[in-house]
Amino acid sequence: MKDDPESSAPTVGARVHVEDARFLHLANSVLHDQYFDPEHIAFDDRQGILTIPLELEDVAREEIVQRTWQGRTKRTKVPVLRGFLKIAAVTDWQLKDTEAVGTYDFNELVYEEGRGRLRVETNIPLELSMSVSRLDVQIELTRDEVGSRPVRHLPGGGEVRGAPAGLD
Repeated sequence: MKDDPESSAPTVGARVHVEDARFLHLANSVLHDQYFDPEHIAFDDRQGILTIPLELEDVAREEIVQRTWQGRTKRTKVPVLRGFLKIAAVTDWQLKDTEAVGTYDFNELVYEEGRGRLRVETNIPLELSMSVSRLDVQIELTRDEVGSRPVRHLPGGGEVRGAPAGLD
């Protein structure tokens, strides 16, 4: 896609495409701890494509908002970009949202090759799985910033990440 400020279509900044189960970990490394809202999932049954809009943190652009009096980082903010997880070759899919919390975080995608099943595992209970004729997973990261996420850095080295930026 071309960079055009007048265009309303998202400009793709990066893409990960996995068709071999041995490389699914590459997609999982991008998706882990990123957010999605199951209400925004779309399925094109004619083309067999399930699309999940994502919020992806642009950690390379994290900026310091506040320091302690000793100069250590206390608070930062991370820009959040719009992205899409597209799964092709989907013949059917199931969603069971028992918690109804709205926004979920990805843990990983699990492919059961012998059964032709792909599962989305989250840290909050959610059942999202699909039957696929083959593995075909694509993640598109746009350059569209949808907000930012606050991060509080703890004295012992940990951090507390803020709430999702909010899917439209």
